[in-house]
Amino acid sequence: MARPVGPLRRCRLAAAQPGAWYIQWEGRQPFPTSNAAYVRSLNQTPLITWESWDWTGDANQPAYALSNILATNFDACITQ
Repeated sequence: MARPVGPLRRCRLAAAQPGAWYIQWEGRQPFPTSNAAYVRSLNQTPLITWESWDWTGDANQPAYALSNILATNFDACITQ
């Protein structure tokens, strides 16, 4: 099993045992597979949200309009 990174590693070192882990993922980086696998190895549930917006932009982000999501323009990102 891959060693956890980021918040997962800090929680493991603190011996935290939550019932679910929240993993925020905005889609520009690869899906955090190793973190999700680590959470499952603890018999926990990974709670993963896809953040359908660009945190570096402003509130006007037509690329992430609901019509684009419904048109399956992001399916390759979501299903990876």
